[in-house]
Amino acid sequence: MSIVANMLAGPDAATAMIRPPVARTPPPDDDLPARLLWNGPDPATDLLDDVFCEGAALIDHDRRVLLAFQWMDDQPTFAGAIADLAAAWPGWQVRWAFDGIGDLAAYLGQDRSTVRSESEKDTYDLESFYSPAQRGEFHLDDDEEWDLFRCVLSVRHDDGSLHLYASGTRIDDMALPAPAAFDGLPSGFATLHCADIPRSGIHVDFRSRTAGVWTIDALEGYLDDAESTWPGWRWTLWGGDIHRHLAACDGRLTVPDPPDPV
Repeated sequence: MSIVANMLAGPDAATAMIRPPVARTPPPDDDLPARLLWNGPDPATDLLDDVFCEGAALIDHDRRVLLAFQWMDDQPTFAGAIADLAAAWPGWQVRWAFDGIGDLAAYLGQDRSTVRSESEKDTYDLESFYSPAQRGEFHLDDDEEWDLFRCVLSVRHDDGSLHLYASGTRIDDMALPAPAAFDGLPSGFATLHCADIPRSGIHVDFRSRTAGVWTIDALEGYLDDAESTWPGWRWTLWGGDIHRHLAACDGRLTVPDPPDPV
């Protein structure tokens, strides 16, 4: 929960913070078995999985790359953290790990599956998106603000119509649905104004067979199966940039004062 604050100290101080207080020393030259097993002063052990790892940082001094993530309270805080890290690490590539520990595993050359947890995501996640069908239960009209949400879904159908939905479920608790799941989705809202900026968004366009995802939460494998589940489609990770989602919705999805793109 303090990864960003720790990394704001800059490359040297952050690196010193990570290294153990007492450096490990190599075995003596005459201890051949120990020498063969020696793997450096700071050995990498197994990574936590994506349920237990709530934040992490990887500092690559050779390539001057900082890859990090942690839980963020909201979109403005997230955008501010990215800007502050970039200022504190001049000359470095500051990258946010949108897939969480999965991105760090991949950077280290490991398969992302090694950090996936055994817990099952909600395979019926489209049912968590509210639509006009629940209007009576949630007292929502098209011109009212939505304030019970974490993720927004927009669907552009083959006929060009756009339907909007909002969910109280976070994207990291969802499983990627197959295209056929959208056949039974009820009609969405024609317009949607969010009282607060959601934590993530999904845009699916059946005309162009493209889809985009943005988030400030770790995806935790949400897009792992996109290529096999959506053959012939192109899924794009929009990072934390809600503006791309707003643009795809032609002004029919609105939020108050979105921060600059990140």
